Amino acid sequence: MEEITKNSYYELAYDPSKNRIYIKVIGYWRDASVVPDYVRHWEEVLALARPNFTVLADLTEMKPHPPGLAQLHKKTMQMSKVAGHLESAQLFSDEMAEWQLEEIGRNSSVQSNKFNNREEAEAFLDTFLEKSNLSSAEPSEV
Repeated sequence: MEEITKNSYYELAYDPSKNRIYIKVIGYWRDASVVPDYVRHWEEVLALARPNFTVLADLTEMKPHPPGLAQLHKKTMQMSKVAGHLESAQLFSDEMAEWQLEEIGRNSSVQSNKFNNREEAEAFLDTFLEKSNLSSAEPSEV
């Protein structure tokens, strides 16, 4: 696992063996100034990921964010889509936060796959490993 960042607002990491990005959103973000490097950190993790990567978003500690932060989340979702995001799984515990991110996802064409625990989410995403790993395979010699 390659850790990109771990701070009091979010954690971001990449597992090259699964071609999977892990994001954990923590607490309440009053505005974008509390997460000034969020987009840059996403750029870093997306540079590591291969096409057809998956994302596991742990949002169990996330508190609903002010509406102004929707653009920040939408931007990173769009960046992810452009970089080759194949599928995602989300863990929620707050219904309002869940609703907020579902709305953002709908507006950026990122589907929400909700799970109650990490094991179920990992198992779901693991079903995409073959497709994900095909994109990283070396071209076969003829």
